[in-house]
Amino acid sequence: MNIPQRRAIPVILGISNDLATHLTHLYNITVANEETFSEAVAIAIRSDESQKQTDNISTGSSSLTTSNDLLKLLNKRGLRPLPEYRHHVISELIAMVESFDKPRTMAEVKATLAEKVPISKSKLQHILNAIVRSNCVLNDNSFPVLSFTLPFSNLISNDPAVIESKCIEIYVHTVLLIDPDYFNNLDHIVEFQRVIGSNVLDMELIRKIKERLSLSR
Repeated sequence: MNIPQRRAIPVILGISNDLATHLTHLYNITVANEETFSEAVAIAIRSDESQKQTDNISTGSSSLTTSNDLLKLLNKRGLRPLPEYRHHVISELIAMVESFDKPRTMAEVKATLAEKVPISKSKLQHILNAIVRSNCVLNDNSFPVLSFTLPFSNLISNDPAVIESKCIEIYVHTVLLIDPDYFNNLDHIVEFQRVIGSNVLDMELIRKIKERLSLSR
C-alpha cells in the first residue's frame, strides 16, 4: 500500500502501551494498541505538509548534518547516549541480574538502579531504553523482552563490552532509519563516535543493518 510512513499505524491488539512505544521507536513507525489507536489517528490527521518541513528529524525526510541534529534525533527517540553514565549503569545492571532470585521487570530494576547510580530517572530511562531495544534483556526462554512491565531473567551477556556494543548498534540503527548515507561521511563517523562516547564502530555491522533495513543502494 502506498501509505506515507508518518500516516501508517499498525495496530497490535493486547500489547502494553510501553511495548507499543518501544516498537514505535525501534521501527520508526507509529505502533498502536486498542487504547492508543484513536489518539494516534488524531495525531496523524493533524499532521500536515508544513509540519513535515519544519520537523525534519521526526519525519525522517532530511539528512543529519550537524551534531545537534544527531543529538536531537537520539533524544527524541528516547536514546540519549550519555556515555558519562552508560558504562556505570550497564555494570550495575549486570550485577543486579546476576543476583536475581526470580524474574523481575525492568521497571522494578530501574527503581533500584535509581538508588545506586547518581543519575536522573530521565537519563536512566534513556540508557535502559537502549539496552531493552537492542534485545539485551531475555526471558526464561531466551527470547527478548521489549516491555518494561514484563519480567525478564537474564541478559544477552554478563560482559559489559557486549551490552555496550549492542547499545551502539541500536544508536546506529536509529541513525540509519533517518539517513542511510550518514556513515559514508568520515566527519559524520567522527562526530557519531564523539556523541556516543566510543571509538568502536564496525563498518561491517553498519552494512548489515542497512541491508536489514533495505537501505543499501
